[in-house]
Amino acid sequence: MPYNIHPLKPEDQARAYALVRLMKPALDLDHWQTFLESALEPGASRRPQGVIVAAVGEDTLVGLYTWEVQPNLDHGHVLSVDNLIATGPLNPEPLLKDMLGFIEAQATEHVCDAIQIILPNLDDKPSTELVNQPVVAGFLNHGFSVIDQKLCKQSEFSSY
Repeated sequence: MPYNIHPLKPEDQARAYALVRLMKPALDLDHWQTFLESALEPGASRRPQGVIVAAVGEDTLVGLYTWEVQPNLDHGHVLSVDNLIATGPLNPEPLLKDMLGFIEAQATEHVCDAIQIILPNLDDKPSTELVNQPVVAGFLNHGFSVIDQKLCKQSEFSSY
């Protein structure tokens, strides 16, 4: 099935919100809109970043990820991918493969030395079991490896 993978268009924002809520059910519309304003804000001084969606036809969104080019002490310029979701009626593997191809093309376009994909905890498993998860196995089969682990703590001022 051919997928149309492209930057998020204003007319796709509501459908993208519905897709993101599959992964983050507690996300409210205000936080989504605030996130988009920040992620899609143009500016010459900002690092390249955005939201990419995958569609079947013109109206059905089946995949999404956010991205940003970041400097990294160990890996140089890194295309950092977050909030990745790939859905499919039976098997999301073909969509994931196409999205990874698009991600790799973006990394080349932005002259990145590496790609970092940040995955949520899947199936409520601890990060130590990450490599045993089917989605991660798909990434490992495409040449990715588990390198770093991240810790996160919400700020007391955070509204998220």
